[in-house]
Amino acid sequence: MNQKLVFDKSLPTTKTIFQCPFPVQKGVIYGKGISHFDQTVIMFQIKQLLLDLCEGHFSHLLSFVDETTGLFVDAKGYWSKKEVQSDLLDPNGYFVLYYFDQGKLDLKKGSEGNLTIRDVFIQAGPVFVDFYIGSPEEVEIKFRFETNPKLERYLINPSFIKIKNNWFLHRMF
Repeated sequence: MNQKLVFDKSLPTTKTIFQCPFPVQKGVIYGKGISHFDQTVIMFQIKQLLLDLCEGHFSHLLSFVDETTGLFVDAKGYWSKKEVQSDLLDPNGYFVLYYFDQGKLDLKKGSEGNLTIRDVFIQAGPVFVDFYIGSPEEVEIKFRFETNPKLERYLINPSFIKIKNNWFLHRMF
C-alpha cells in the first residue's frame, strides 16, 4: 500500500507530519468459527477505516454500515445508517468532534490537550488487530498498541456482524 505524508496543523504541536496509512497488522485470533477469508474481509474494512481516519475523513464508513442494524456509536448509542450519514455531513457533528478536530473537542470539554481518536492512532505506533470471535456471525476487535498501550483506554472495541454473507461494522471504535 502506498504511503503518503499528511500535514496536520490541528494536532497539539504546532505542525505535525505523519504517514498514512497507520501501520496495521493482524494480531492474535481468540476463538474459532470464521474463515481466513472472513478475517481478511474484516481486516480490509479496518484498514480502510483507519486509512480514512488518518486522512481526516470517513468517506468509506457508510459502505460498512448495514441499513437495518445501523451502528452503535460510543455514548451516543444506536444510530441508523441515515443518522450516521447526516452526522458525517455535519461540520460540528460527533465524528468531527471526537475523531478529527482537537480544537472543537477541547472547546466541548472545556480543557486543552484532549485526544481525538485520530490523535490516539497517530501517537500509538504500530497497531495490532486482535480478533475475539463470538460466533461465525459476530467478531469483536481489540486494537493493541505495543509501543504505547496506555492509549488503548481511549478506544472502545469495535464489533462486526455478518448478515447475508456480508460483514458490517456494528460498533464503532
